[in-house]
Amino acid sequence: MNITPAEIKPMPAADLTCRVTYPSLGRQIVDSMVILGRTGLITGVGAVVLLGTAMVIAYAVAGAFGLLGFDASAGY
Repeated sequence: MNITPAEIKPMPAADLTCRVTYPSLGRQIVDSMVILGRTGLITGVGAVVLLGTAMVIAYAVAGAFGLLGFDASAGY
């Protein structure tokens, strides 16, 4: 059972028209502040994690070299 091109019924095209709407100035400002706040939060958390990791590594290295608890004034 073959279908010939004459038997194919055309299908209606989907309505692809869309309306472009632009946000208001107030909405743009709110969106910008949300993005700025989120960026600041992520940057701050990243900086705290990086600083904390550096402190843990420094503490471990100082412990490995026996520098923890060393009293510099005891050398005199």
